[in-house]
Amino acid sequence: MLSQGVTRSSDSMTGLLANAAWKGFKLAFGLSSLATVWATAVLRNGALWASDTKEEKQELAAGMLLT
Repeated sequence: MLSQGVTRSSDSMTGLLANAAWKGFKLAFGLSSLATVWATAVLRNGALWASDTKEEKQELAAGMLLT
């Protein structure tokens, strides 16, 4: 009788660990996918290397003349 109780708790513990591992994998996969999509969008958009437009340069030059 006692061995059956131990087996059941061992089986439920294995199930809990398997469930936690699967949920952890899904979370890690989702976060890595999100980071990859975000990084791809930023790199394609050129947001990190944005250059000033002609109008922005004119505004900056006008602001420097006022000070």
